[in-house]
Amino acid sequence: MHLTNRSKQLLKILGLALIGSTSLSSPARADSHAFITANRSSTANTIYFQEGIDSEFGHYRLSHDDGTVSTEAWLGTNLSTSIGTELWKFIQLEAGYGAINLHKSSDKLDRLSGSRLHAGLRLDFTAPLFNLELGGGLQASTLDYTNHEETATFYGTGTYVSLGMNYFLTTHLSVYSEMKYTAEHMKNTGGSGSIDAIGTNNTEGGLGFRIWF
Repeated sequence: MHLTNRSKQLLKILGLALIGSTSLSSPARADSHAFITANRSSTANTIYFQEGIDSEFGHYRLSHDDGTVSTEAWLGTNLSTSIGTELWKFIQLEAGYGAINLHKSSDKLDRLSGSRLHAGLRLDFTAPLFNLELGGGLQASTLDYTNHEETATFYGTGTYVSLGMNYFLTTHLSVYSEMKYTAEHMKNTGGSGSIDAIGTNNTEGGLGFRIWF
């Protein structure tokens, strides 16, 4: 499997985080997730830095300048960096940035790439095996569209809802997995393309880690 430079950096950061967090833990005992979550402070280590990689897929509704509409399947990746804070070991407020790289499933030369900002709220429910997380928020994307003959830039906003799980390895490090459902409407803001607007309904599935301070 080919890894991008960003993916390699992500794996390096995770390795360093594991080494660093292990040095902060007791060498005589590896505490379980249940023990760590039960004894976590609601006032200490409440700021977190998050890195993740998502696989993204969905159907895009393309509105063309001749009045026609087409629906196409797209897929790709979202490499995201976020920062957040946790209140009362229950409410998490988060904002972040993602690097988007998508292509049409039937033609890899049809591509969408750019950036996405998001901000939202997550509810974290403590459980013995892993914490259950429910969330939602707003997002805004700027994507460059290219195919065989056309180029264009699209900007739009939308919403997302998420369902995930979070597992604490130490009080300073946790790993997570998340499913996210997004809806977004983007308009053509410049370029030579024949597409006026794009409406998206995506599913994202991913994993990553959080470092708690």
